[in-house]
Amino acid sequence: MLKISIMVKRKQRFTRKVGFPPESLIYTGDKKIDPSIINLVVYNGFCCQSMVSENFQQIISEIKPDCVNWINLNSLNKIDLIEKIGAHFEIHNLVLEDILNSEQLPKFEETKNHLFITLKYLRYKETEPAIEASHISFILGKNYLITFSEEECDLFRLIRENILAGKGKFRQRNTDYLFYVLLDAIVDNYYLVYESMQDKIETLEDKIIENKFGNLIQEIHKLKKVLSSTRKSIYPLTEAFNKLILDKSEFISPLMMPYINDVHDHIIQLTDLYEHSYEMLASHIDLNMSNMNNNMNNVIKTLTIVSTIFIPLTFIVGVYGMNFKYMPEISWPYSYPVLIALMFLISGTMLIIMKKKKWF
Repeated sequence: MLKISIMVKRKQRFTRKVGFPPESLIYTGDKKIDPSIINLVVYNGFCCQSMVSENFQQIISEIKPDCVNWINLNSLNKIDLIEKIGAHFEIHNLVLEDILNSEQLPKFEETKNHLFITLKYLRYKETEPAIEASHISFILGKNYLITFSEEECDLFRLIRENILAGKGKFRQRNTDYLFYVLLDAIVDNYYLVYESMQDKIETLEDKIIENKFGNLIQEIHKLKKVLSSTRKSIYPLTEAFNKLILDKSEFISPLMMPYINDVHDHIIQLTDLYEHSYEMLASHIDLNMSNMNNNMNNVIKTLTIVSTIFIPLTFIVGVYGMNFKYMPEISWPYSYPVLIALMFLISGTMLIIMKKKKWF
């Protein structure tokens, strides 16, 4: 039932834009945050100020051309506000369409006005297990960086506090450095998600090896589904960063390219790690199936041993259960105890032989 509801929900997300013309701005996600708050941080080597407002015109009036201007919108359900941002910064409607599409895979594009990249911020929920993904997009210009997120991102809040407190090298660097730090924080968070999932996978492996918990195929498939959704968010980033590095964007200085390459290396490493985890889960399915087969074999072996012991006993009972008139040993006073002793002797002998042959 849970699987069906998830499939229907995802289908509804994809079909929300069906029938609309190209460049139609429709938010396809489910996170409705109201009001839409815009955070502005303006800084350089000499000053730093921040502002929080719902009024875009008020935010625009505080932007300074000789400073780094970071504009963060923490909601995507206000289409009119996003249209105003797009019109002011000359962002194409197709790019705005990708920003509003919560199912958009990670991608990179560059125009004459700005650089655009979109990706997912992931959080692992230990209790379910499940992955909670937030759609995040970046617009990088000469002296501004705009970030769009479906909800308030705790990583962004921490970086904003560091800038205001004068920590790190933010005040001495340009906008592309802030762009790198935000991307690096999101990618580094993928390692935390990986470690949480890997702990679950290893715990599940121990449970399978102990073979005390029965059939664990449902738990394996739950983890496999979570891992598949995570891979879908990470794998396309490799191609996006390849394009970002090869295009040698004018919005990223040569000084910052080693940092971008470092993030790219982390993504490649993460791809390998998640692929390894996926292979581990595939092996867990085989191991779980092998356990089920071994358990069944043990049951069959037990039943076979019992049947083998009772075959000669059944033969003896069957012989003396026949209604013949002349059976001399029946009239013997000790026939019954001797027969019972013989049956015990046969059973004991067979058990000893089976034990020596290590049949059980």
